[in-house]
This record gives sequence, C-alpha cells and structure tokens, in this order.
Amino acid sequence: MRLNIIGRSANARRRLRSTGPCSKSTIAPSALSVLIQGETGTGKELLARFVHAASGRKGAFVAVNCAALSRELLEAELFGIEAGVATGVSAREGRFFQADGGTLLLDEITEMPDDCQAKLLRVLQEREVVPVGARHARAIDVRILAATNREISARSGQNGPLRPDLIHRLAGWKVRLPPLRERAEDIPQLAGHFLARAARDAGRQPAGISHAAMDALCAHDWPGNVRELEQEMQRAALFVEHRELLGSRHLSPEIANLEKVTADLQDVSAEAQRQAIEQALAKHDGNATHAARALGISRATLYRRMKDLKVRR
Repeated sequence: MRLNIIGRSANARRRLRSTGPCSKSTIAPSALSVLIQGETGTGKELLARFVHAASGRKGAFVAVNCAALSRELLEAELFGIEAGVATGVSAREGRFFQADGGTLLLDEITEMPDDCQAKLLRVLQEREVVPVGARHARAIDVRILAATNREISARSGQNGPLRPDLIHRLAGWKVRLPPLRERAEDIPQLAGHFLARAARDAGRQPAGISHAAMDALCAHDWPGNVRELEQEMQRAALFVEHRELLGSRHLSPEIANLEKVTADLQDVSAEAQRQAIEQALAKHDGNATHAARALGISRATLYRRMKDLKVRR
C-alpha cells in the first residue's frame, strides 16, 4: 500500500524527516518502538502506517484503540484468550499474534489500565506473550508503535497516565505531530488534495478553490486538525458542480464567516499591519497565541499575515 504524507511546512517536515524512510537515523526500518504524540486529528495513525510501510516488515499492520475497550476486553483483545477460561468463552487470537512479523499500533496508549501496562512491559522486555488463561508464553516478533493525544513523561507516584519504565520502552523514538494551526501553510495543499479526492469519488471535477474560500480555510483554527479539514472538503465536494470553482458559499457557515478579518487590521496599510503584529509579538514575548488574541484574529491568520508581511519573531 502506498501512503502519501501531504504537507510542505518546515514544522511538519522536521518531524517526518526523523521518522520517514529518508531519515539518516533510519528509524522506520529499525525495530525501535516509536511514541507518536499529537492532538486528535493530526494524523497519528497515518504516520504509523507510513512507518510500517517504510519498515520493510512483511507482517500486517494492526491497530487497536486502548480507550475503546474495558480493562477485561482490552487484555483479551491484545494478548488473546484460551478456551474455557470462563463459561462459553472460545479461544481467540490476540492482536499481538495478528501483528506477528509486522507492526502493532497501540492508539490512545495513555488510557491503558495499570495491570495491562505491566503485562505490556513484559511483552516488550521478553518478546513473548501469555494469552489470558494460558500457562505458557509464545514468542512473537512485533514492532510496537504507540500514539496519544496527551503530553506524557515519566510520572511521579500516581500523577501520570503511564508507568515510567513503560514510557522508556515505548519511546525509543518520540515524535510530535504539530496541529494544523501551527502549519497553516499546508492548508492550501491539503485542501486541494482532499477536495480533488472527494470530488473524484462523487464523479465530478471542480475548477479549484477560490481565493476567498482559501482565505477562509486558512483563517480557521481547525480544532479537529487535518481530519476536520478533510471532512469539510468532503462536505463541500457534495455541493460544488462539475467545472465550478469552490467558493465561500460551499463552505460551512462557521468557516466561511472567518473570511471577515478584524477591522483593526483589515483597514490599515501593510506597514501599519506589520507594526501592529510586531508590537503584539514583542508585548507577549513572541507568543503567537497571545499575540493573535490581542489582535482579535486567529493564530492561523496571524501566521499567514506574518508570512505575507515578512514578519519574524
């Protein structure tokens, strides 16, 4: 399966370079565990699939969401279960065995209960799995990738979500995927890619995206990140006609309304805008979030204005 990572921003490229097949440190082809951190919708599973595809491993890519299952179900789902453990229980192969020779993604790893963490730690140390109710362990060869939308570090006492020894095992390499608002320069390319794909599935070919609609897309903060942008383009593709230019009227109201930028910056000269942005950044010690809030614009709009006006922090 071919996987394409869409995006041109330096922020994103720095993170992918350390993980992708072109990396000098050759992380992808190694057996090193990788911990992927990032907000919901930033593409953590896509990156995990990219690492697997670049690893050369012959086995399957298997993903399990640790937050979607109870403690009892998660343990059986991961490690498997022997027949007869309880009345009516049939033997079931766990995800570790399904991923033998390949890659297992443990999504939302921070939601894993403590007893499952202890069992996972043993798997990472011994490279063997004991199914629920079994007496003997089975050797496995699985590359472990973990993902979370939370910031994690070795915890002190019971204050953190993961055991510190498990973190050390999982984070052989740690990578953070930046939210879309931190790489607004990727929005035009991503939006065009998602629109073209959705329109093709709908059997039509739009003429592109208008400047006004693109300004609105770039001004939005995208709390749902890349996933939200993809869904917006899928929705817009249902309304744009064949050979028609996608305009603001095709966008969701809450996104289209963001075309209207705060009058304080809209109605002044470029030099005045530059000075206002530089003063706001200086006042807030270069913090883009606080500066954007003071100017009454989104952070994505601030980054775009800074790029257009060649403002540096």
